[in-house]
Amino acid sequence: MTEQIIIKNDLPLPNRANNRFLPLDQLEVGDYFELDISNQRIPSLRQRLWRYNRDNPPVKLSLNKVSDTKVRVFRIEDQK
Repeated sequence: MTEQIIIKNDLPLPNRANNRFLPLDQLEVGDYFELDISNQRIPSLRQRLWRYNRDNPPVKLSLNKVSDTKVRVFRIEDQK
């Protein structure tokens, strides 16, 4: 049995509700900020920091889990 697929365009695009602003480009070496975050969101935050480190040399950021609901993001050094 073949189903017919109907293409529609009557809905607006969804907003990215969890695309929160992170002041990564404002950090100096030794600076950090804290985030309240669930354990399920930590892997995506780690991935975001990894991409930022890769795309913005010489910046190097680190994630430190403080508790089950809080993390700290540090700028730890400038790569040489």
